[in-house]
Amino acid sequence: TPDDKIGGKAVTGASRNVSGNPMAAWKSPKRKSQAGTQDLRHDFIHENDVVLGRLIDYLQQTDDPRRPGHPLIDNTIVIFTSDNGAERNADYATGPFRSAKGSVYEGGHRVPFIVAWPQGDVGDGDASTTGETNDTLIALQDLYATLSEAVNVALPDLRDREKGGEDSTSVLAAWRGDSIARGPIFHNDHNEAEDHAAVALRSDHPTDEHGRKYPGKWKLFFDAQLLRFGVAQPTELYDLVTDPLEQEDRMGESELRSLVTTMTRQALLHRNSGGHRYVAIAPADRLTLLWTPGTTKPVDDQHRFVDLREQTLSAASMDARLIVAANQGSLNVRLTAMRGKDIIEGQEFHLNERGLGVGGGEFGQVDGGEAIVLRFDQDVLVESVAIIAGHGHVGGFYRVAQSAPLAIYCVDDDIDAQDQSGLISDIGVLRAGQPLRLDSSPHYGVEASGRWRLGSITLRVLADDQ
Repeated sequence: TPDDKIGGKAVTGASRNVSGNPMAAWKSPKRKSQAGTQDLRHDFIHENDVVLGRLIDYLQQTDDPRRPGHPLIDNTIVIFTSDNGAERNADYATGPFRSAKGSVYEGGHRVPFIVAWPQGDVGDGDASTTGETNDTLIALQDLYATLSEAVNVALPDLRDREKGGEDSTSVLAAWRGDSIARGPIFHNDHNEAEDHAAVALRSDHPTDEHGRKYPGKWKLFFDAQLLRFGVAQPTELYDLVTDPLEQEDRMGESELRSLVTTMTRQALLHRNSGGHRYVAIAPADRLTLLWTPGTTKPVDDQHRFVDLREQTLSAASMDARLIVAANQGSLNVRLTAMRGKDIIEGQEFHLNERGLGVGGGEFGQVDGGEAIVLRFDQDVLVESVAIIAGHGHVGGFYRVAQSAPLAIYCVDDDIDAQDQSGLISDIGVLRAGQPLRLDSSPHYGVEASGRWRLGSITLRVLADDQ
């Protein structure tokens, strides 16, 4: 519930419309009576105004210790925005836009973004002026790169195994009023789909692979296979310039087939390379190493599948050396089963239809503190790793070289009543000889351990100059 007062200013019951009259409570169709109810929604909005107003007052009334005689507000970046669309508790909550929070339709993620930074040439610092608007496509993940540029600090070097800002684009120029071009953005978490992992790709004024331009703000929906498995199946298409309410699905229009094909390939590239900034260093050729039965027929000239089950089973120890024919030469893979710092002795790798495990246990999975460690003799961009729970459960961690361990997630154990089968992605660059450790031990030692198998790993071999 809202506070009664904040800083001496009334909140509860104090919300007013532009005429100064109390806001009328929204009448829920599910309630037979509204007697005794308060208009909490508008009181919460008013509380937001009160809190933000107190902060702005402080910044205006307080000197900047670095610039005596100038208020803090001059050199403070103030942003007003939201993380998603409104909750689905009123028809008018997201204005005219389709749907609400938890949807990738516009009502689920289109939010206001108001920014001021007078010292940085963002706005003029005059509250009496109306300010400027800019229709550049931006997303909240762009704050990472934008603030990095604002304070003149370089983004992490992805090629050097640094992490951060993989999907972030600086839009500082747009803050300053310029029109800029940026790459596509993804919207995810679509509770109106059967599988909520469905996503949408937004691309403004794109050009297809034949050089034809498509004016408009195009939004292409994909089913959950794109997020879970890196396989693109487009389902809906809208142009937000002519159809901002997303009422006219244009997937069936023959003259837009080339646009759909181009955006689909764009979605695959950005999703599977691990982030927008990885696209610049990601080679076109992809290699999937398989420990599950399935086709090894190339999907296209740029994606090959290699079955490593026979090589793995014929290994004389739990520290196997495998050779993979790559597009240029060969790739040597070292596959090791470990517990802690020690190579597991006296056991063998265990394979079934779900993938690779370690023999000796009840199910032959990776469990009980066991780990699978992979090394390559060339630098690679690790696109994704398929961890398959099967009869096991989620748990454990993965670690690249000596970087911080990260939890293993998105496997086919049931979480939040949704199928979580899928891939660990965004792993990044693995330098030649560095270990990628997939460990069933508790993440940071406090969570539940895992019991699963390694299904596959998809990577891109990096050239020396990449």
